[in-house]
Amino acid sequence: MDMNELQSPEDLLIDESFLAWYHQSDPEATKKWDTWLESDLSHKALKDNAIELIKALDLQEKPVPPAQLAAAEARLFGVVNAPRVQDAPVRRLRRSSWRVWVSAAACLVVILMAAGIDKWWIRGKNTVDTPYGQTARLVLPDGTEVMMNANSSFTYPRHWKEGKDREGWLKGEAFFHVRKTSQHDRFIVHTDHFDVIVTGTEFNVVNQPDNAGVVLKEGTVTLIDEHGTEIKMAPGDNVVLKGTQLIRETVNPEDATAWMDNKMNFDNTPLSEVIRMIRFHYGVEVEVSNPTMLNKTLTGIYPNDNLDVLLKALEATKEYKVERSGDRVILDTVR
Repeated sequence: MDMNELQSPEDLLIDESFLAWYHQSDPEATKKWDTWLESDLSHKALKDNAIELIKALDLQEKPVPPAQLAAAEARLFGVVNAPRVQDAPVRRLRRSSWRVWVSAAACLVVILMAAGIDKWWIRGKNTVDTPYGQTARLVLPDGTEVMMNANSSFTYPRHWKEGKDREGWLKGEAFFHVRKTSQHDRFIVHTDHFDVIVTGTEFNVVNQPDNAGVVLKEGTVTLIDEHGTEIKMAPGDNVVLKGTQLIRETVNPEDATAWMDNKMNFDNTPLSEVIRMIRFHYGVEVEVSNPTMLNKTLTGIYPNDNLDVLLKALEATKEYKVERSGDRVILDTVR
């Protein structure tokens, strides 16, 4: 099978070279699949799910000591062949028949387990996570492209059917370029506070503990919040959650998606918001020497693919002093 056509764990399981890669039995297969895994983050999710299925089906029989087996067999026949209380005749079970019965029962257990695993696999989902300080590109089964920001997670079903909604669940931040289908199936992004419903468009979604909203770059989007309120967005709209209400603003979508180019765009942005972004993106604790500093603002375009470079850029403004010790950063003003 063409590796570009692989879309499900089942596709991997029927590929002999993938099994050779899994068992490390063919150097050529190992090289080929390692290259494939590094080419797209979604490939890792497929690989992980295929391995889970292999392990689930790999039923390892533990050896039983002969003495223990003989004792168990003796107890079993003692129960099966024991006369009834009223000495009624009973059919004795031959040892050969018992072994056939046990084998049949074992086959039934395997079949039931396989059916359960298959049901779990069909209904299962893929989850792709990005670590602190790194972004990643993901291509979904329908061709939709997802660019995930750092410290984010996206979950989606392993199989989408034509004519039905395509759904995904986001934690963190991601930019979506949704592909239209022949039946104009809806694409729905679920967040903690609202659902984003589209058919084919480009938009950015944020679902973070202290920040949630959607910026529409192209097409149309409908938001539905927890109360059932609908908001239809136009390109350039930025709908943010403030308290329990969704508020519409107008922004430059390029500023909102600067993170895709490993940049942070600030325009009189409060230092408190800058700190929040650094904490979420890099997973570090940021403190200020004086709480009044949080009212200061920052303007400019800063690098966002390396924390040390970003901190040096802050120091280059001549307004801040930065001290870093591991995962702890202290900001102070230049006196």
